[in-house]
Amino acid sequence: MLAFLQPVPSCHSSHQSSSRSSFTSTSAPVNSVLPARRRSARLTTTPAPPRASWLERDVYTIIEVPRTFAYSLFSDLEAMPSWSPWLDSVVVDPNDVTVSTWKLAARGVNISWKAKNVVVEEGVVIAWESLTGLENRGAVRFLDEGSEDKCRVRMKIAFALPEFAKNLASGVVSQKVDETLQADLKRFRARCLLDYRREMKKARLATQG
Repeated sequence: MLAFLQPVPSCHSSHQSSSRSSFTSTSAPVNSVLPARRRSARLTTTPAPPRASWLERDVYTIIEVPRTFAYSLFSDLEAMPSWSPWLDSVVVDPNDVTVSTWKLAARGVNISWKAKNVVVEEGVVIAWESLTGLENRGAVRFLDEGSEDKCRVRMKIAFALPEFAKNLASGVVSQKVDETLQADLKRFRARCLLDYRREMKKARLATQG
């Protein structure tokens, strides 16, 4: 599955410029002086390289903690590998905390990318898009779920896939990505509950003391 998530190299078209001094205003049109074979070769266009398609997924979990607490835990990007084992590391740029470098290592696949947080509203949403490497974008929203001590964490994420994998996007690849994301959210939920109970216990002990 992860092989389909490897970065898709961008394609840049190059154009050769002709020297203006090669032809004067009295020169015959270029095509009229070229043999037919050369004219046809010159007019042949190179097929455009296949474009990447996007695999978009939308998953969520319900957690019995305040949304602000879940947000604070999720926003600690460098701690993500502790509950997302497919991540090898996340390093926040000390000169720009909105930029981070991500490394994925799973089943012999090693991928890295740099991302930037494009929307950050504390306690509500974190949205990002990749700058280099694996093309991806997404957002995580934190919503109250009936009470202040219960929230919904909803993750929408999209990965760029090679064109040849487009037909698989609704099949096995989508299923594997969903399973991976849901498993991550399940571990994140467990981490939230554990840390929140510890915080509540500390608060109770502090009031008793």
